[in-house]
Amino acid sequence: MKKKRIFVAINFPEEIKNEIEIYKKEIQSSLSEEYQSVFKWVREDNFHLTLFFLGYLEPREIEILKEILAETVPQHLTFNLVFDKIVLGPRPQKPRLIWIEGEETKKLLKLRESLKKKLLNSPLPIDRKEIERFTSHITLARIRTWQWRYIPMEERPEIEKEIELRIPVRSIDLMESRLKRPSPEYLKLDSFYLKKT
Repeated sequence: MKKKRIFVAINFPEEIKNEIEIYKKEIQSSLSEEYQSVFKWVREDNFHLTLFFLGYLEPREIEILKEILAETVPQHLTFNLVFDKIVLGPRPQKPRLIWIEGEETKKLLKLRESLKKKLLNSPLPIDRKEIERFTSHITLARIRTWQWRYIPMEERPEIEKEIELRIPVRSIDLMESRLKRPSPEYLKLDSFYLKKT
């Protein structure tokens, strides 16, 4: 059986995706025409928050991952994600993305820590660096870095916008990423529900 490119994510309801799309369009319209090609914008239906990227897994490994999620996720309470700004990330000096940055709340970090421990103690082929790395964010655009480098420092667009975005989280999703042009396709393979508060 063919391997699948797998990640674990928090998906958003349609009304939240619509709200994020409005923010995205505001940023797009603030950029001058000559810089539009520097950014590859994320489609509205692809907005999500990645908890873990696990890379290519075989079907039996995906089943192990499902067991870990089914055992761990229901032990944690539902919570809200809070996002407060749109900035260049992960580092403003060498950005790769335009993203919406959020607070890393206790419930979010507790859930992620529990899953991380189970994943690291599992037989899955885990990239520890990839699993450790986390910033609560929603990607709006990817920066074509080779083009960005040719923009003089003083002419590079500054992107910083304060926002208020609150997202209820009721489930965690197991996702497959299919790399296609012009943008990837994300498929939900399964959902795992948090305990109601």
